Amino acid sequence: MDIHQNSTDNAHSSPAGGDDVPAEIRDFLEAYRPSKVAEQEWLKVSDAAIDLVLRAGTVTRTRVEKDIQAIGDIVAHLVERGRPVTLDEALSEPTFLSYDTALVASEKTRHNKRGRFRRLQAVHAGLPWRAERREDGARVASMVSADALTQLRNCLDAANATLPLQSSATPSAAPAASDRSGAARQRSGATADRGAIAFIAAVDAARGARRLRATTPGAGAPRVDIPASDWARARDFACSHGWDMTKKDLLAALTHEALNQPLPAAVLIAENNLSRRDLDLALTYVSDLPDTPDAELHDLLRGA
Repeated sequence: MDIHQNSTDNAHSSPAGGDDVPAEIRDFLEAYRPSKVAEQEWLKVSDAAIDLVLRAGTVTRTRVEKDIQAIGDIVAHLVERGRPVTLDEALSEPTFLSYDTALVASEKTRHNKRGRFRRLQAVHAGLPWRAERREDGARVASMVSADALTQLRNCLDAANATLPLQSSATPSAAPAASDRSGAARQRSGATADRGAIAFIAAVDAARGARRLRATTPGAGAPRVDIPASDWARARDFACSHGWDMTKKDLLAALTHEALNQPLPAAVLIAENNLSRRDLDLALTYVSDLPDTPDAELHDLLRGA
C-alpha cells in the first residue's frame, strides 16, 4: 500500500545520502510499497531505489517521498507492460518515452514528472545534474550587503587621516570624511601614503563612473577604471584596514550610498538612474526590516 503523510513536512533534512539521514525518512523509504506493484516485484528494486533517492538531492521528507513514489509509478508501468523490473530498465530512455506517452495528467504535472525522471536518470548514470533551487534568502545572502558602505567610509576616513593637507588649505574648507575623495588632489603627495592615495583615486574613479551613469543615458554599467598597479595598492590599503575589497564590492558600496539616502525609492531611481541590478541590492536591507514596517517605511517603500 502507499504510505501517505503530509508532504509539506520538511522538518528533517540533511545533505544528500550519508549516515546522517534522519531515521524517520529512512524508515519511511524502507516501509514504502507502491499500491500498483506486488511486494515481490518492488523488492527487486527497492534497495537500489532507496539508495538512489538518498543520493538525488538534499534529503528532505518532501523530495524523497515524491522521488520514491515516482520510481514506484515507473515500476508499475514496467509491470503492466511485462518488462524486466530493474532500476536500469526503469530509468532507461525507452522507458522514459513509453511512460511519458502513457501519462495522463495536466501539462504542469507532466513537466514536473519529466524533470523528476531526468534528475533521477542522471544521478543513476553518474552524470552531473543542475543545481537544486536555492533556499529562500540564499540569493540575497550572496549579494554585497550595506556593510560594504560602512567599510568604504571607514577606509576613506583612514585614507584621509594619512594625507596631510597642503598649507594653503584650511580645516574648514575640507569636505566631510565620507565625501573627501576629490580632496586627494589638494594634498601633498610627497609625504602621503601611496596606498591611501590609490584608494582615494579608486573611489574617485568609481564615483565618477556612477555620476556618468546617472547623467548619461546608455552610459553602461559603472567601472573602476584605474591602472592595475594603482588598483593593487588601493586593494592592499583596504585589506590592511579590514576590507577585502574587490571592484564589485567598491561599486556596490557606492550603490548602497545612493540607496541609503533618506529619499523615496522613486526619487532615488530617477536621480541616480538606478538599474534593476542596483535595486536588487536594496533586498539586502530586508533582513533588517521589522516584521511589521511602520508608516515611515511604508512611505519610503512605495515612493510617497
